[in-house]
Amino acid sequence: MLPAARGDGQPAWAKSVTFTSAGQPSSQTELAGKDGASVQVLGVRAHLFIARCKFRALKGSLRAVRHQQLSEGDSVLELDLSDTPDGAAAGVLQIRLPSTADMDTKAAWAALQFESDLRFIVGTGTTRPKLEAKANLAWLTGVSFMGKNVDAVHCHPEPMLEHPAMRGVALPVLGDLDLALPADIVSQGLLSGPQLQAVCYAARSFDKAGGFLLGDGTGCGKGRVIAALILHAACRGNVGCPRRCVWVSTSRDLVKDAERDLRDIGASRYGLSLQIASGRSVAEACESSGGGNILFATYATLRIADNARAIARWLGSENSEGLLVFDEAHCAKNFATERSCTRQGRAVSYLQQVCPKASVLYASATSCTQISQMAYMQRLGLWGEGQKFKDFQSFRGYVGSRGLAGMEAVALELKSLGVFLARSLSHAGSRLDVRT
Repeated sequence: MLPAARGDGQPAWAKSVTFTSAGQPSSQTELAGKDGASVQVLGVRAHLFIARCKFRALKGSLRAVRHQQLSEGDSVLELDLSDTPDGAAAGVLQIRLPSTADMDTKAAWAALQFESDLRFIVGTGTTRPKLEAKANLAWLTGVSFMGKNVDAVHCHPEPMLEHPAMRGVALPVLGDLDLALPADIVSQGLLSGPQLQAVCYAARSFDKAGGFLLGDGTGCGKGRVIAALILHAACRGNVGCPRRCVWVSTSRDLVKDAERDLRDIGASRYGLSLQIASGRSVAEACESSGGGNILFATYATLRIADNARAIARWLGSENSEGLLVFDEAHCAKNFATERSCTRQGRAVSYLQQVCPKASVLYASATSCTQISQMAYMQRLGLWGEGQKFKDFQSFRGYVGSRGLAGMEAVALELKSLGVFLARSLSHAGSRLDVRT
């Protein structure tokens, strides 16, 4: 069975598919049957499937895509292909697609998606990465990576933007900061400039066992930022044994994404490994001598009080100096008071209270929609000892009386403190076609 495609999973349909080898330009090979063939791009290596048979991997071999519109309404996509290490020959592949006027809505969408996939592969495979010089990034001036400096950072693959009001608020001066991350994470583009900026300001807050709210939207790479911050929190200060950290998310299925992000930044080189707190007793998982030092748990797991207590003991409770990551943190938003809250909201609050020296990362593009839902974000410095508001209730009463303007003021204040960033992809150049 083929893996699911993007969108609704429907492949495009081609009237004909012809390959002309560069070594034998006079010879053409027809790859579709007399009635045509399905065409689809799937997988991390962007394999092209023709009539549900794997033709070749396009990643690294697709050099150009040309679109030719024929007078009868059909269109032809010409793909320039280079040799591949597995022996596929260079040449030109011609794919003839029927006129959109002859397709239903799903078929037309599949054809547009297919061409978009091809052009995306060309863009990621041949375009040199865009770099931003360190001199142009004032916040990066005092940042080093295990004592080493970098000269430039990679731009994000897609432009990112902020809400105009947020963009008008300056972040505080970052100052000198030595991240417990290798410099090649930046030089190789494993963290883009916007991702690195979030890592830097979160690390700044973590130096005081504080919290950080990462509110970036889809496509900004929150998982990569989380993985980098776990590596920094676990290894900062040249500790002999990496500190223990917890990564809480909504579903066990997301552990694969967590493993990928940790693998991408080379966490295993520094002695970090992941274990899952589910499928057996959480206490048993925490007490296992062969377990990893990063514990992946779900909010559902935290609903059981014994599980939350076992995780706190595993972290070291009041001696823990690792990182608590609450991914999709809005799952804890129903925590207004101890008397009125969900079990998972109570567990999120409990872990922060019994691990006062641990840093906290809240990651969610929808962290709250009203002031009463901010109670779980105890480490952002908005209330408590030494703050203007002695507790959440006084903070809630003051801000809540100002309505939406009060909420907006809180967001701006958090950014000015350097504990909140919220960006999204700009979608510049995107096109929306509505077909009926």
